[in-house]
Amino acid sequence: MSEKAPEKRAKPVPPGLSKVVSRVGKSGLTQLMVFLNGLILTITAFITLTVFISQMRTDDIKSLADRTRSATSFSLTRLSGAMDAASGIFVLQGQGAAGNTATRAALANIIPDKDLFDRIIWMTYNDQSRSWEAYDLYKARTRAQVPPEQYINAVLPHLRIDRSLTVFADSAERNLITTGKNPNILSKQIMIARSVISGGRMRHVMVGLTHLDVGFGGMKMLEEDGVSRFIVRDAATGNRLLQMVNPNEDGSISTPLDTAGQGWNDALGNLQMEFILDIQENGRMAFISWVPFLLLMFGLTLTMIGTLYVRSNHRQSVRLSAMNTALTSKNTELKNQIDETSRLYESMQKSEREYRGVIDSVSDIIFETDSSGNIMFVNATWEKITGFSISHSLGRDLFDMLHPADHEQQRYAFMNIVRGGEQAHRSFTRLQTADGKFRAVDLAFSQVRTDNNRNSRVVGTITDVEERRRAEKALAEAEKKYRTIVENAAGGIYQIAPDGRILSANPSLARILGYKDAFELGAHIVDFGTLYADPRDRLRYERELENLGFIRNFETGIKHRDGHTIWIAENARSVKDDDGRLLYYEGSIEDITQRKQVEQQMKEAKLHSDLANRAKSEFLANMSHELRTPLNAIIGFSEIIHNQAMGPVGLPAYVEYAGDIQDSGRRLLTVINDILDISRIEAGDRQLNETLFSLKTVSDTCVSLLSSKAEAGRITVVNNLHRDMPRIIGEELAFKQMIMNLLSNAIKFTPQDGRVTIDCAYDGTGQDMHISVTDTGVGMDDKDIEKALAPFGQVESAFSRNNSGTGLGLTLVDSLIKMHEGRFELVSRKGIGTTATIIIPAARVAQTQKTEKDLGENVALFRKSEN
Repeated sequence: MSEKAPEKRAKPVPPGLSKVVSRVGKSGLTQLMVFLNGLILTITAFITLTVFISQMRTDDIKSLADRTRSATSFSLTRLSGAMDAASGIFVLQGQGAAGNTATRAALANIIPDKDLFDRIIWMTYNDQSRSWEAYDLYKARTRAQVPPEQYINAVLPHLRIDRSLTVFADSAERNLITTGKNPNILSKQIMIARSVISGGRMRHVMVGLTHLDVGFGGMKMLEEDGVSRFIVRDAATGNRLLQMVNPNEDGSISTPLDTAGQGWNDALGNLQMEFILDIQENGRMAFISWVPFLLLMFGLTLTMIGTLYVRSNHRQSVRLSAMNTALTSKNTELKNQIDETSRLYESMQKSEREYRGVIDSVSDIIFETDSSGNIMFVNATWEKITGFSISHSLGRDLFDMLHPADHEQQRYAFMNIVRGGEQAHRSFTRLQTADGKFRAVDLAFSQVRTDNNRNSRVVGTITDVEERRRAEKALAEAEKKYRTIVENAAGGIYQIAPDGRILSANPSLARILGYKDAFELGAHIVDFGTLYADPRDRLRYERELENLGFIRNFETGIKHRDGHTIWIAENARSVKDDDGRLLYYEGSIEDITQRKQVEQQMKEAKLHSDLANRAKSEFLANMSHELRTPLNAIIGFSEIIHNQAMGPVGLPAYVEYAGDIQDSGRRLLTVINDILDISRIEAGDRQLNETLFSLKTVSDTCVSLLSSKAEAGRITVVNNLHRDMPRIIGEELAFKQMIMNLLSNAIKFTPQDGRVTIDCAYDGTGQDMHISVTDTGVGMDDKDIEKALAPFGQVESAFSRNNSGTGLGLTLVDSLIKMHEGRFELVSRKGIGTTATIIIPAARVAQTQKTEKDLGENVALFRKSEN
């Protein structure tokens, strides 16, 4: 590495090298921290475990010593108790019992713990012979052939009158013998004497001979694992009374190297004994003693492995960082996904339920099979897509559930994955469902793994593409459909780049502009904007698209291929990307040249019609003025003659003629006035003189004026208007003309004994007011209604012949109500009657709760709006 360093410094520093160097520095610090942390943890664990095991060893030794001490103390107590019990029994029986063999045998059987002794001798003082006699009560060993009398001289000198229990042993060290089967236990015989004092003299002595290994119950403490040596010594002389040594495995006896000694003192009667117990570690404790060192070695090994792993990992990280510096920006999203996947993986490791929930929430089927294709696992999506339960599907052959035509191909691909010939495989197939049908799916084998039993497992996914295939098919059909619509559309459809290049166009656009097809159109037109006859229209087109994003019914002139200008109606919108940058314009063009020509012709015709209508109105207005002047003279003079105001007329016929002239003149004057009013309205010279008035008063006046005419025809006129109804803002004279005309027509066309009714419909909630005049006359059909509403239109009937008219009454009503922003409706049925309705807008209906001042302000407001 040191030899290549100059070459690296000579090369240009690649981007991101400083980060790599920084990571190298961090790597060394990380390695040091890992090593120190591992070392500290290992030493801490070693010390803690060492202290714990040491305390455990101490507790074990103390426990073993306590058990041994308790056992020896209990054995000494039993020995003392046995001698006390034996002496007590024979004292109760008396001196004579000692000489009776049968009595001695019977009493010996009830001595407790006699098996702790080798021999029990009863010595008693015979007053007659003035000597001591000795008798055997119990002998445990056949080798004890010494007569009991020989123990009298050996025991009595050691007894004291003031001591009830005397214990003594042979002072020679060499008298340690083996008394049992275990050659490792050596003991010396001791004598325990219990004297009985009577009359100030010692009368009886109970002597027990035993070896301590017998007295201690066969020294079962040898069975305790860990006891190395047990010694009992006379505290006064230091002579050993008992020695027990635990042999090694080879049978030799040696002093252990690693021992723990325990010692204590105890007494049996007057004999003070010193107990020494050596304890050696057993196999379990020896192994446990090595555990801290094993842990220390294991921790150090792990620390070194971890340090080397971090070192290797950081080295590899440095190399990967150097290689991936240029791809950092592109891999950011991938890193985030990997981090998210790692987080999800850790979460799934924490909870099996969460893991299963995530798997089951996937919309695709996730499955696992063995090497033969039998299903071992599927997620819950399996039931949603196939309809089969998971328990029913486990163990089944996956390929048996595919379409028969796909069995061989899919199984071959599967076995190729298992054999390692291919890493992954994806293909389209059909999966059978519970209803017997097959759904289109994408089957993928993506991974081969080995389970805990080293069996091969194949993991894969099944994606339900049934809806996608249907959607793709529907999309293809829709695309074909709309392509056909676009290509066969009567209007031109286009996509144009901002610089004017034609991106796409349908055949109709080429046909409208005079080209054979869209290809020829694109070849000849470089900038579509140059086709506009007026360049300002193109600028306005682009400005509106920029401001609004769309344009509707944009009419302009555009150049045809042969040079003439055609009119088009254009609809377009601007198409932008996600950043708001303009991509292109798309829209449609409709050829409206013929419509524009018709509109121009209609404008010219309307202009001529308006001029002719105005000339007619002016002519009628002038003629009406000219006609009314002589009619006034005719009506006036005929009235004078008819009334014979200047004297009687010679012939009565002249008076009658004068009356006819007067009636005809008045009817003619009415016609002329109607014509004049209509002409003034059409010419715009008619002005409304608006006031606040009552329709009830106006209707009453009209009914009164026409009462004689109604009575002559025996017609009943009913006025249902009431005085509490709201008043109207308008011209009272105009409403009087309208009601008079409607009543006059109703009376005129109603036969005798008929009925004419005036009604009002108004609910007082700000709605329009309806004033209707209904008759029970001859009625009209639809054709007659159309004719009656036309100026000078008259419906032919018997009543029309008997009641002549001008045919201007309904026309005048319609014109007058329109001046009040209202409407006029006529409903009729032949043979039943007619209903004529004037509809007064709500704005002209004064509410009853308003004051006169408010109503006056409304009148002034309407007058101002009219002006």
